[in-house]
Amino acid sequence: MKKFLLFFALLLPAVIWAQQINVSPKTLPDFFYENEGPSEENTFVVSATGLIDTIGTTDTLVITASEHFEISTQTGEGFETTLRLFADADGTVDTTTIYVRMIAELPAALYEDSIVVSTQRVYAQDVVYCHGEVVMPTLPAPSFSLEQGTYSGAQQIDITCEVEEASIQYRHDPIEEWMDYTSPILVDRDMTIWAKATKEGYNDSEEVRANYAIEYIITATADPEHGTVSGSGTYHYGGIATLTATPKEGYLFSSWNNDETANPMEVTVRGNATYQAIFEAISYQITVSADPVNGGVVSGGGTYHFPDRPTVTAVANDGFEFVNWTEDGEVVSYEPVYTFFTLTSRDLVAHFNLVALPTIVGRVTAPEAICAGNSLQLTAPEVSNANVEGWQISPDTTFAVFSAYTNQILDESYNGWQLRYMASNDAGTTYSDNLTITVFPTIPADEVEPIVTKNCGTRDVRMLVYPRSGYQYQWYKDGQAITGATGQYYYPKQGMKNGTYYVEISMVRDENNNLRCPVASPELEVAVTNSLNQGKAYPNPCPTAETLFIMREKEGKALLHLYSVDGKLVHSQTITQGQNVIGVNLPNGIYVSHIIDGQGETQTEKIIIQ
Repeated sequence: MKKFLLFFALLLPAVIWAQQINVSPKTLPDFFYENEGPSEENTFVVSATGLIDTIGTTDTLVITASEHFEISTQTGEGFETTLRLFADADGTVDTTTIYVRMIAELPAALYEDSIVVSTQRVYAQDVVYCHGEVVMPTLPAPSFSLEQGTYSGAQQIDITCEVEEASIQYRHDPIEEWMDYTSPILVDRDMTIWAKATKEGYNDSEEVRANYAIEYIITATADPEHGTVSGSGTYHYGGIATLTATPKEGYLFSSWNNDETANPMEVTVRGNATYQAIFEAISYQITVSADPVNGGVVSGGGTYHFPDRPTVTAVANDGFEFVNWTEDGEVVSYEPVYTFFTLTSRDLVAHFNLVALPTIVGRVTAPEAICAGNSLQLTAPEVSNANVEGWQISPDTTFAVFSAYTNQILDESYNGWQLRYMASNDAGTTYSDNLTITVFPTIPADEVEPIVTKNCGTRDVRMLVYPRSGYQYQWYKDGQAITGATGQYYYPKQGMKNGTYYVEISMVRDENNNLRCPVASPELEVAVTNSLNQGKAYPNPCPTAETLFIMREKEGKALLHLYSVDGKLVHSQTITQGQNVIGVNLPNGIYVSHIIDGQGETQTEKIIIQ
């Protein structure tokens, strides 16, 4: 027996294997699915030769898939993790198509696995590399429980989603912020509602839109004995209803029950409403006035009704005498007491003649100092027996040239001019005492030009103006005074904000002890930079107990890879525009994020977990 075994051992070196495995292609990309899966199938072909030794023993070709993929020799069925292909008697495995797919119900992630092709005795081996992705399932679009259309009166709108516990958001305008839907929405006007649904583990639903038109009833009424109205009907919210009241003979339209006197009346529709036209019997108005106003006292004006006979009376003031009554410029009576009959309104004027000069009581007053470029603000003295009044100004006391001024813009050339008040009537002219005007200059504009000394972000920005002795400062942002910003420099500790800035500069006295008027600097636009583009991590550093987010400004999808400091890939996921949750618990340490989008643009950022 021992001699036989020794003889067999001497024969082993003669058992020679010349195995060769052929695999094509060796990379299968683009496995993909969402919802439940599995993915669509990809294929590769395999063959082998030399799977027989010199003593006629054949070997078996073994194909083994990874945990995320499954294989079959036929499409659509028979998938498993291991296949065996037996060699022919001559040690050959004919070319065979292998169908590969990513298994169902995998969590959303990127998958990079391999399929090993080897002989059973592992004298030869090859590998097929598989790349795939599973994305979150997409929520169904939310629906509205009330179909879009036109409705009479306000409606309560419900929004539902097929997926239980999905969060629903809505808005009324594409540029508004999304609002959480918690209760039915009151639709009381023509309105468009956009809605979407979200749930953890799902992609957001598509946005859906519903249009609603709301109609309201406007009713116009009146006492049928006094008149009629038109304009009643059905209108959309925000529409205009034109209501017209038509009185019967002997009546006049007075007002509507909402105290509006316009006829026709335009009503902006906000809901169902009723309006009543109010009519009243015809009456007429007698109006009396005096010319000039201070010439005398008139009476007898008022409301009258047929068959009244009005009486008007005119009594002259001191220094005046009564002349006549006129209507539309025509004399109707020379008697101060005038009685007449009419059925229509009349406007009567009592005329008086002046028999004494005007009287000016009090002094002309003005501000102590006037800043160049401002209006002259004046207070007139009291005047009696006058019908012509005005201001006069002259560069000297002679008043050689008289001009009437009521609101004069002054520059420094008016400094020292004389001002007085004039009152005239038919009997002559009376002048007030003279007042000397003092006009002070403003600070030169080239002394108050603000400059930015640095602008490299939100904090390192400051502005200054070049000071002179005695200046006082006040900084403004967007037209509002900045509290505490009263120095030569404006340098906010919390960082400069976008906006329009300027500084107002004033000084009590200049080097000659003359008042200098305040002046505002030119406005200065400050723009704060913002580097957010492909994606920005926050909070960064991130405490271990908190969630790490990536805020992406750019539209479209991008692929995020997180690497440890030793270059090992620790997490991958697809990110979109907006806030993205990084769904992985990372131990404390320093990481590097690498983001690449479909256009090949990349961005790298250091992230600290502590």
